[in-house]
Amino acid sequence: MLTIRPPVFSFVFGIPPAGILAACKSLGILTMGTATTVQEARALEEAGVDCIVASGFEAGGHKGSFIKPAHASLTGIFSLIPQIADQVAIPLIAAGGIADARGVAGALALGAHGVQIGTAFLACKESAASPAHRKALGEHQSTATTLTKAFTGRLARSFPNRMTADMDQQESRLAPYPAQAWYMGQLTRAGMSQGRDEFNSLSAGQSASLIRHNSAQALMDAIVSETPLVFAKHWAPRK
Repeated sequence: MLTIRPPVFSFVFGIPPAGILAACKSLGILTMGTATTVQEARALEEAGVDCIVASGFEAGGHKGSFIKPAHASLTGIFSLIPQIADQVAIPLIAAGGIADARGVAGALALGAHGVQIGTAFLACKESAASPAHRKALGEHQSTATTLTKAFTGRLARSFPNRMTADMDQQESRLAPYPAQAWYMGQLTRAGMSQGRDEFNSLSAGQSASLIRHNSAQALMDAIVSETPLVFAKHWAPRK
């Protein structure tokens, strides 16, 4: 990573060693760490990280908790944003359950300096998600997501399927992360070779039902054009 020198180094599951963060700073690489609690956000700031991504429990995929267990660090994004904003001075980026201009406006109004969107982009044709995953995002928008350890051994949010139904009943028998991810990788590949996708991890956030666009350009255009309108409608000064 230091050799490639990307403009931004964004990470989850903890804080890199001080030497890595110092090297990033010397090379002009902006660092962004993920926090699921105020305690984690303060630890990231104290370590010298440049920006914090506040990840609410609504987010799809893995929960990035690293101080306390994930099940003890589940805070909704609109509760998490103002709490972190009151405790840290570095820029704050909101993530989790934000899929349209209303979520963007709400996050900014609560103290975020920016917003990170995941699931809504996964549904776009440009994403690296598998065709089966994008198809699921289009067909399961009314389906509630679930928190599960079935796919990797670490708590994550996805659409429920046969794997989550079967394995969540046997959570005590799952291998720890990342061994469970390796086992599931074998099963997923075997299933796909037979045209079966009931073993696939279908990561999705709680706002999947708000997805309206299948291209990144259309999604970005809508967010840029509609966010000011949301502010004007709901926060305009009243006479």
